[in-house]
Amino acid sequence: MEMSQAPITNLSPSQYNLRAVRLEDGPAIVQLLNQVFGHWGSLEDWRWKYVLPPTSTHLESYLAEFQGRIIGHYGILPLDALWEGKPEPAAQAVDAGVLPDYRRSGVFTNLALLTLRQAAQNGVRLIYAFPGLRSLSANQRFGFRAVTFVPEMMRVVNFPRALNLMIKSLPEDLLALSAIRRPQGKTPEAIYRLVRLRRMGYLLASMITAPRLPSLLKPLRKEVILSQTDHFDHRIDAFWTKFAESNPFGLVKDSCYLNWRYCDHPSVTYHITLAEYQGQIVGCLVIRHKGLRSEIAELMAHPKYPKIQMLLLEAAIQQARGSGDILLSAWANAQHSGFSALRQAGFSTPTNLFKLAESVPALSRQLYQVIAFTEHLTQDQQNYLRCQMKNTSFSLGDSDLV
Repeated sequence: MEMSQAPITNLSPSQYNLRAVRLEDGPAIVQLLNQVFGHWGSLEDWRWKYVLPPTSTHLESYLAEFQGRIIGHYGILPLDALWEGKPEPAAQAVDAGVLPDYRRSGVFTNLALLTLRQAAQNGVRLIYAFPGLRSLSANQRFGFRAVTFVPEMMRVVNFPRALNLMIKSLPEDLLALSAIRRPQGKTPEAIYRLVRLRRMGYLLASMITAPRLPSLLKPLRKEVILSQTDHFDHRIDAFWTKFAESNPFGLVKDSCYLNWRYCDHPSVTYHITLAEYQGQIVGCLVIRHKGLRSEIAELMAHPKYPKIQMLLLEAAIQQARGSGDILLSAWANAQHSGFSALRQAGFSTPTNLFKLAESVPALSRQLYQVIAFTEHLTQDQQNYLRCQMKNTSFSLGDSDLV
């Protein structure tokens, strides 16, 4: 039987080696990521994510080695973006972790600084990530700055199933609510049950009070054709060109990117709906069904036809309900018009979510901090970045969480 190694918390930088990831490191990195995160994925997932992104920019992810063993990894995902309406390389910081026995020894910080600074030296201005609230302070140590919050908005789409689930779990959840008032009662299980109780309460309330989708959609239902597809063709490029004219900042979502992100994923199935009007693509919806939950990964509408967004939200609700899911969730910045569209369609988020997230860490699943690496940017560039990120509609698909 193999004996576990005692934690090593006093490693010096001279004792471990930092180097760029090589193709042959794939199996060992997948093993590390599965150990750090649990069920991270397969070698095919790693190749899709790090070898096959459709961008001309090559960025190095880095790893840490100690006595011939990979003990840490910091991933950088190359992407294409628009900055002031012009295409340029961008990157998302992902899959950063160190094996438990080697934490709190500076490995993570040194990996992060090396990876991020190398990307910046390669001309990448936009480097972003979506950490939960608990990991925000760690990211701020090496040059990330918080730019905005993205709340995860939800709607109950199957009221009977949600009510049945709440009734079944209510007795134990109420016991947890009583126990958590005592210091010894603040266990992870009790906090989970408390968060679930609060979440189900406000979601059921939002379901009861949810408005019907606007009657103005009736003409659109007759004129707009919604169709399912498993591939994005050249028509989506014409749509993206029009969409980008009104959105001069953000990721480039042309057919190459969308096919890689949603059609070529080796282990996740996405359901794609296109909205077509007068022979042209005017909207796109991408959903992932995940257990009793559906997640909207992508929702885009032609700027000339803003009501298409509501029509696609209606389709998303119907899809989630037809799949037997209880919840449908999406991201939307509070400053963006997409936020009000989601509210109009019956999606909600607790009004005191920001306050609760500080005292109940489990709520960080519902509130993501958008951060950007700014160490290499001028003050004018930092101001532009902060302003644009607050006004950009981030989607779940912009992260690697869905």
